[in-house]
Amino acid sequence: MNSFHSDVVTDASKLDIPAYIDQPQYVKNKGVHYTLQAIGWTLWTVLLLPLITVLLWIFQGKFIQSYIFAEHFSVQIYNFAWLALIVGVCCASLLIWASYNWLRYRTVKKPKVLNVTHSTLAKDFLMSTEELLKMQKSKNIVLHYDDEGILYNYELKKA
Repeated sequence: MNSFHSDVVTDASKLDIPAYIDQPQYVKNKGVHYTLQAIGWTLWTVLLLPLITVLLWIFQGKFIQSYIFAEHFSVQIYNFAWLALIVGVCCASLLIWASYNWLRYRTVKKPKVLNVTHSTLAKDFLMSTEELLKMQKSKNIVLHYDDEGILYNYELKKA
């Protein structure tokens, strides 16, 4: 394991930890949590997001109508030309940015991820391979670290 010195805060009063973080009774029913999360995202996506979009379209439509079509024809053409120029500059800047990124990164190879063996991982955590296998099969694990951030003990708990 890479050992590095960091300022580990050991005083619990200085940590910004929610009260429920070490209490498993709050996280036992994950199905309800995921169901509520799915309902929330569905309501956001199906109801609120389209409503906000419609309101913004109405507001922008009135704004554009008063800005472009309320003036004389020569002023309308002038305003429309400025809007077209702004849209063109925005599109061109995005195209230039995308082209730059493509030119810069097109030849970059993605790093290959090496398979980590159980023995290498156990060695990094300063434990035996058997202990590591027990940890991987366990549902709940409590890890204990020392002040330097090195794992010194663990507890396997039954689910």
